[in-house]
Amino acid sequence: MSLNRTQIVDWLYHCGDIFTKESDFLTGLDKEIGDADHGLNMHRGFSKVVEKLPSIADKDIGFILKNTGMTLLSTSAAPAARCSAPSSFAPRR
Repeated sequence: MSLNRTQIVDWLYHCGDIFTKESDFLTGLDKEIGDADHGLNMHRGFSKVVEKLPSIADKDIGFILKNTGMTLLSTSAAPAARCSAPSSFAPRR
């Protein structure tokens, strides 16, 4: 199965919608096991991703995904996101 650019962009918009709608729910779950900021961070990050999508939607998939990851990193206050996200940019072997 392969994905095209339009599907990736649509998926990112959909993620933005979900994280907006479910922010409180995710924060509630995180409150039980963490510092209750997961929903807020995902909402904040994907809101910024959705804001940027119109200006990058015509780029190649690699650029879109790298820009998405960098945007999520730059908007997240969560140390775990800053530690784990760079691994998604590692070159494929």
